[in-house]
This record gives sequence, structure tokens and C-alpha cells, in this order.
Amino acid sequence: MKILRMTASFGRLDREELALSDGLNVLTAPNEAGKSTWSAFLLAMLYGIDTAERASRGNLPAKTRFRPWDGAAMEGRIDLLWRGKHISIERTSAGRAPMGAFRAYETDTGRPLDFLTADNCGQTLFGVERSVYERSGFIRQQGLALTGDAALETRLASLVTTGEEDVSFSQTDKRLRDLLNRRRHNRTGLLPQAEAELESVKNALAAIRADGEEAMRLRARQAELEDGEARLSRLLDALRRRETEEKRAQLESARAAWEKERGFLAEKQAAAAGLPPLGELQELLRQLDLLAENGRALEADLRLGVETPGEPECPPVFAGLSADQVRETAETDAARLDGLRRPVAKSRLLPVLAACFALAAAVFFFLLPPAAIVLLAAALGCAIPALLGAARARKQAAANAESARALLARYGAADASGIRASAAKRREALLLYEQRRADAECRRGALARRQAEFDARRDELLAKARAFAPVAGADTVRSAVQQAVYRRQFCDAAETKTRQARERYEAVRAAVGPLTAPSGEPLPELPDPVPDENSVAARLAETRRALSETRSQLALRRGRMESAGDPAELAARAEELSGKTDLLQRQYDALLLARETLDAANAELQTRFSPRLNALAGELAAKMTGARYDQVLLAQDMTVEARPTDGVVTRPLAALSGGTADQLYLAVRLAICELALGPEAPLVLDDALVNFDDERMAAALSLLRGEAKTRQILLFTCQAREQAWLAGHPGEA
Repeated sequence: MKILRMTASFGRLDREELALSDGLNVLTAPNEAGKSTWSAFLLAMLYGIDTAERASRGNLPAKTRFRPWDGAAMEGRIDLLWRGKHISIERTSAGRAPMGAFRAYETDTGRPLDFLTADNCGQTLFGVERSVYERSGFIRQQGLALTGDAALETRLASLVTTGEEDVSFSQTDKRLRDLLNRRRHNRTGLLPQAEAELESVKNALAAIRADGEEAMRLRARQAELEDGEARLSRLLDALRRRETEEKRAQLESARAAWEKERGFLAEKQAAAAGLPPLGELQELLRQLDLLAENGRALEADLRLGVETPGEPECPPVFAGLSADQVRETAETDAARLDGLRRPVAKSRLLPVLAACFALAAAVFFFLLPPAAIVLLAAALGCAIPALLGAARARKQAAANAESARALLARYGAADASGIRASAAKRREALLLYEQRRADAECRRGALARRQAEFDARRDELLAKARAFAPVAGADTVRSAVQQAVYRRQFCDAAETKTRQARERYEAVRAAVGPLTAPSGEPLPELPDPVPDENSVAARLAETRRALSETRSQLALRRGRMESAGDPAELAARAEELSGKTDLLQRQYDALLLARETLDAANAELQTRFSPRLNALAGELAAKMTGARYDQVLLAQDMTVEARPTDGVVTRPLAALSGGTADQLYLAVRLAICELALGPEAPLVLDDALVNFDDERMAAALSLLRGEAKTRQILLFTCQAREQAWLAGHPGEA
């Protein structure tokens, strides 16, 4: 068989196509490119998807793991060449069953292939069951090791016995087991049926003899039970009448208690008539207490009063001035002092002009006397005003100095900064005095407001209290409210007790249920001590059940005696069945001995699996490991051991390196494929050589290329070295 093309919507494969050729196909792709997905797709297309598989720790079922990433339906097609015909296989998802819809047809004509179904497709095309193929020709990187499987063991066991697949221990053992089960299997089979019928006939004969005696005993038992039933029925009726009267008394007592509480409630409601709810009364009482506490605090503050601050001592210069006026006056006087202390301005131009004119007159005195006279007159005209101005300046300076001394004397200061300092001190004292006086006025206002608020709050609360206590005064209002609270609490408590009494009455009435009217007859006498009603009812029910059972048994005995049949015929049938059971038992013993003999022979043959398989696996292991290991032993439980070429003892593969173990497992699988797997089934390897070193990889590829002469091989790998080696060794096999 040859797979030509695969098209898949499966896992990460989105309608992708994979074309294959004869022999060895090395498919190189990086991780996460879909190699394992293609392998799983091939298995799903041929054998389907197990929808019953469930998720486990570290493993997802195929229906979940390979759900298409784009959300599309899981589906695919495989085109292949099988026995000279081009056929196509299609699977699509049907409802909630992934890959559940199956179709097989001739590729060229489209004619359906009815002999291929969803259930038998893989076994028909590959010639083996799914479990056998997964343990032989379908090799994953993480699945090289072998696990036990009944179908694979049957195929290998046939190699142990005859070397032929049509005759094996399992088939012979199944045939013997079927024959044994035909005669006896638990409670079914010919022998148990004959024994059961013989026992039935014997029981019928014994029953005919026993039924007469049993019928007499049952009639006596029936009379005894009927008498007991009548006696217990009378006693139970008397107990129930007494219980009814007791319930009636309980109900009357509960009703009387309810009526009593209702009367007490009416009294309390009358006493509390017109009162607000309890919550409002309690809140009013709390407000009164709070008001009293605030009044005591206000009274204490009023007794202390508010002290009026004294006006600070005032210098005469600042008498009658406000703080702002003090600052303005001081600034004005300081500026005036600065002006008085500045030098008096003198004219400098006239003296200079007089000097210039005098000098010019001296120069022109000899050259031009008339001009000199004019210049001299001009010099005198300038000098006289200058002298008069200087006299006025000295007089003004003296007056300014006297005014400055008088001004400083008023402030008692030495300079302008002293004036400003005195003004700042006075202003600060005035501001502090104003602040203290304002604070005092504020406190007086606050006390007045508190007094007004207290009086208003007192009047408000008193008005609320007088709504239900008109005679309450300022001194008696709290007492009146407290009394109202007590009356309301008594009323609420009475309401609660009345409600509880009513609930008890209703509970008793519900518990006792409807009561029959009193009969007026005296209660019957009861034994002493009085028995429990439930016990009497249980005894009566048991007596009636026993009486019914006794009547049924008596009727059954009578019917059996009438329908048992002729005792002579039953005896003849018993003798016939006894002979039949003896014959079947001898056959059963003979078959059991044959199976025990077969088991002993099989145990002797199967101490190891087929020598052919082990020998072939050893040859392949030697080629794959460079003759490092030449003997491989496969036990019946599918464990593998190997012995080095020059070694003495065999070792389990778990004791070897991971790469060596993979190589020996691959050798065993190739041997199984050679002996137990037909050439129709392709060999699929998914990164199976990843742990091989280059030398052993080359040996494995050489073996695979030889195997590819008779079967198609798909080698998926994430490395380029396999393809490179094959390209560099085109003629080796």
C-alpha cells in the first residue's frame, strides 16, 4: 500500500496538503510545524478518534488537542494506492463526534467502497488492529517503549507456538473456554440449567409433601393472629380517644392563656393611649438629658462671665488717635523731621556771577574803563542779593533746628526712627486692646446665643412632652417622659406576650389537627402501666402484616398443592435429569483437564517470546549500535533486556542511556514489523531518531532504507542531518 497525499484540517493544519512518495520519505520541519499533528492525523483517519477518551494529568484527549485552531470542523482526506486501486478516504465531524462521518470511494470513479467502514478501515487496509499498529509501525519520540496489549500478544504468541498466525494458543484457549462456558459459566450454561431443573423437580416433590403440614400450621397461626388483631385494635382505639381528649385540653389551655394575655394587653394599651412610639419617647428622654447637661455647662460659663480688658496707657502725643491715625501721624511727623533736618538751600549762581563780573572789571579797567565800570556795577548787583540770601538761609536753618528739637521732645525720641518705633509700639498696643475687647464681645455674644438656643430647645422639648403630658413643667418634664416610656414599654411587652400566646395557640392547634367532637361516653379503662400508643400501633401493624402474610402463605400453599402436578411424573423427570447432569459434568471435567494441559504447555513455551523475534531484534540492534549490543530479549510482559556483545549478563533498558534504549526499542519494533506486520502498513516515525548520535543515526537510516524497499516509511524529523546523510550516501542500503 502507498499513501499518495494527505489533506487535513486538524490541529494547527489549516487545509494543508502533504504529498508522499514510495519508499523512505524524510519530512524535515522545525518544531511546531505540524509533524506530530500529521502523524496523529494519519492514525485518526485510519482508525478514528476515541470520543470516550478523557483528559488526564499532562495529557489532553485527541478530540481536544487536535481541534482546528481556526474553529473550523475537524476533517481530512487521504489518497492512497491499495492493491492496485486508487482510493480516497474522507472523514468529517458529525455533530459532536469529531471525525465521525466516514466515506471511502474509488478516486477516479467515485464508486463507494462498502467494505471499508469507519470501524474497520485501519484494520482492513493495514491488516492489524489499532493497538497492534501503535505498538509496532507507529513510532513517536516519547513512545518507543512497548506496552502490553492483548492483540499484539496474540500475534507474538503465535510466533512462540507454531510460527503461524492461523493457529495459536490464544485461539485454542478461547475455543476451550467457550466450550467450558457453554457447559458452565457462573450460573448459566447447560450443566447449571440441568442442575437447576433437577433441583426444581426435587423441590416440587418435597414441596408437595411439606405443603400439607405447613397449611395446618398456618391455619392455627391465622386464628391466633386474628384474635390478637381484635384485642390490639380495641386497645389502640382507647389510647387514641384518650390522646384526643388530652390534645383538646392542651388546645383549650393555650386558648385561655391567649385570652388572658389579650385582656392584659387591653389594659396596657389603655394606659399608653395617645403616647408616641417607644423610639420617639426614648429619643425625647435622651434629648432632655442632653439639654440638662448643656444647661449645667451654660450655667457654669455664665457664672464665670467675660472680663473686659483695660485700655493701655497712652502717650500724650497719641491721645485720641486710632491705630491707623497713630501710624499716619507718626509718618507725617517723621517726614517733617526729615525735612527740618535737611540743609537750607542757598543760591550758588549769584556768588559765582559776582566773582566773574569783578574779575572781568579788573581786566577791562586798563583796557576799556567804561566797560570795566559796567562790569563792576554788575558784580555789585550779583553780590548784594547773594549776601542777603545767605543771611536768610542761616535764619531759616536756626528755625528748623528749633522746630526739630520741639518735635522730638513731643515724642521723647532722638530721631525719626524713634518716632516710628514709638508709633509702632502704640499701634500694637491699640490693636491688641481692640482684639481683646472684640474677643470679649464675641464670648458675650456666644453666651447670649447659647442661652437663647437653650431656652428655645427647652421650650421645643417641653412642647413635645406636653403633647402627651399637658401638666409637665420645666422641672417635671423628664419625669413625665420617663413615665410615658415605662407605660409604652409595658404596652410593647404585653403585645409581645400576646403575640407569643397566639402563636403558641396556633402551633398547638396545627399540631393537634382537627379533633372529633366529644362522644360524651366515659373513657375506657386502660391497663396499668399505660402502654405507648406508637408501640401499640406498631404491634397492631406488625400483627396485621403477619396475618396478611399468613393468609397469603396459606393461599400459596393451597395453590401450590393444587398446581404441583402428579408426583409420579415429577419423580420420572428427576431420574432423567440426573442422568443428563452426570454426562455434562464428565464433559466439563474433560474440557477443564484439556485447558489445564494447554496452559501448562503454553507456560513452558512462553518463558520467552519467539526466538525468531529475539534473534531478528538482536541482528537489528547489532547493526544499529555498531555491534555494541547483539542480543535483545522481549519478555511476555513487553519488557526488553539487552546484553552487550562481550557481556555476561543482560540489562534492562532502563539501566542504559536514553539514546541506546531508543535504539534497542527501535530494533524490537522493526523486528515486530518484519514478523507481525504486513507490508501494507506504512512505518511512521515521529522524531524517533532525535536521541541518536550521528553514527547510530546513519546505521538506523541504512536499516530504514532497506525496510523501505518493501513498505512505505514516513520519517518526520526536526533536524536536517537525516536528509543530509541520505543525500551524501545515495547508494547505501
